[in-house]
Amino acid sequence: MTTFFIPPDTISHLTTEPSPPRFKMDLPLQFNTSIGHKANLTCHVSGIPRPVITWFKDGSRVTRSLVRKFKGYSMLAFDSVRLNDQGKYWCEANSTEGWNRSSTANLTGISKLQANVSQPTYFSLLLFVGCDH
Repeated sequence: MTTFFIPPDTISHLTTEPSPPRFKMDLPLQFNTSIGHKANLTCHVSGIPRPVITWFKDGSRVTRSLVRKFKGYSMLAFDSVRLNDQGKYWCEANSTEGWNRSSTANLTGISKLQANVSQPTYFSLLLFVGCDH
């Protein structure tokens, strides 16, 4: 039989104290994107144990098919933004240690005609920040 000795100071590095959910970044207050383009909203949450993240739009839970999750991140992915995707989005994080809610992002879909006619040229460059092309 083999016995392994683990020094006590090593054990403290292997365990961590429980902590409530905490958002590591805020959602943008206003998120403008072109109709028909890809777009993503991302929540990044820390906490021990790892919180469960749920997305909401205008007070209703978002269908899971739009959500991609990975290690404390949850991304709401739009393959092609449509007019009915417009609304107020947020995510909530729950664990045995507590609950937290992110800031609210107001998603606005802009048609190509609106982007070309009503917005200055420099704004249409900003329109694509955070979009995945």
